Amino acid sequence: MKKFVALVLLLCMVLTLAACAKMSVSMQEIYDAAQTEAMLKNHQGVSIRDKIDGELINERYLTKEYIFDYVPNAESDWAEFVTDNSCYSYLGGAYVRYLPITPDGVSDGFASYRAEHYASVILDAETVDEVITSVSKNDGRFYAKSVLSQKILESLAEFGVTSGNFEYVLDAKTREILSIEGNYTYNDDSTLQMTSEISYDAEVPEMVKTFLEY
Repeated sequence: MKKFVALVLLLCMVLTLAACAKMSVSMQEIYDAAQTEAMLKNHQGVSIRDKIDGELINERYLTKEYIFDYVPNAESDWAEFVTDNSCYSYLGGAYVRYLPITPDGVSDGFASYRAEHYASVILDAETVDEVITSVSKNDGRFYAKSVLSQKILESLAEFGVTSGNFEYVLDAKTREILSIEGNYTYNDDSTLQMTSEISYDAEVPEMVKTFLEY
């Protein structure tokens, strides 16, 4: 009887540990899954919409062939379309094409520029220093909450940031980010809300279609 009880307790412990392992999410995993290359591994395109206090400030659409970046502005919308060897911009109702090439081919500066914009378009590298405070799972999604680490707060001190709280909604299987909501608090007690909505294999935006035609 004692052996049976011991086996039952051991089984319960194993199941509990297994459940905890499935609920485990690290900031490194979140950051790695947010890299453009990782997002496009199983998708043709990725759409990202960033808002501050509910107002759209940036919209991006990424594929393996190009990067589209749109910044809405009341006075003059601005958009950029970047391929491996060309950069097209739209500003003030006109399209401009840049060919940053040298006699030896594409300039190193342009290659670095594209690589920098292509690596991670959602999260900064400092994200891995955030501290996860809780993780829950519901309907095939992880909800990971985090706060800014002391290291990040020190780097943001000059901007008056005193705290930051975030919630990442992830696909439980792939760890792909579906949305981010963050709240920053400043030393004057003011706050700022930042949200990012990520869609995979979404319809190509009309402005991108116009760039492709151009």
